[in-house]
Amino acid sequence: MTGITQPSLLEIRSLLTQMLGNARDQVAMLPNLSAQVRALPPPNAELLSSPRFDRAALQTYVANFFRMPEDLEQGQQIRISFDSWIRGVSICVLPALEFEQAPDAATWENATALRALLCHYGTLWRGLVDVRWRIEDDQGFISDGIAAVTAPASQLAGDGEFSAPLDWRLNREQQINVTCINRLERVVDPECPTYFQRTLPWVAVAFWAERV
Repeated sequence: MTGITQPSLLEIRSLLTQMLGNARDQVAMLPNLSAQVRALPPPNAELLSSPRFDRAALQTYVANFFRMPEDLEQGQQIRISFDSWIRGVSICVLPALEFEQAPDAATWENATALRALLCHYGTLWRGLVDVRWRIEDDQGFISDGIAAVTAPASQLAGDGEFSAPLDWRLNREQQINVTCINRLERVVDPECPTYFQRTLPWVAVAFWAERV
């Protein structure tokens, strides 16, 4: 009994070479080429390495902060709807630009350069805020060993593509208390003339969870 074998890139390259040598073969062999390309196995690296996420989160708990002025601490409470296993946390910050009139090309270029500079503080602008979280004010998860501390979000949370891993088992009706502070002055001096609004329109702190 002959085993089933999958096509290789070398075989497909040979088929392409044959097709390019004869115009009539190009038409006749096109269905075969299409079928072999669809049947290609995954690259060897994909077979040897595990995926970044074993499975998608089934629940997301989000704390939203809107119109955040600089240095003003704001808090949100997230109520857990089901017994949950918190798997990770990601944060997204949305800054805003404002112009008194339509900007010229040089202004847009300066804004683009400043945006590239700010990306060094974390993707999705996470470096513009500090965060901390607690469970029902009883258990702190971010501390210096003595007291709770507030740290840059880029150090504590992922950006959505890669989540910072967590491993919490929470019961229904428990709460996660999230605190967020706008730290735009840390990366853009208040005296520096920019087109960035000092108030952040939106910050989202998302905890990814599975029901247990």
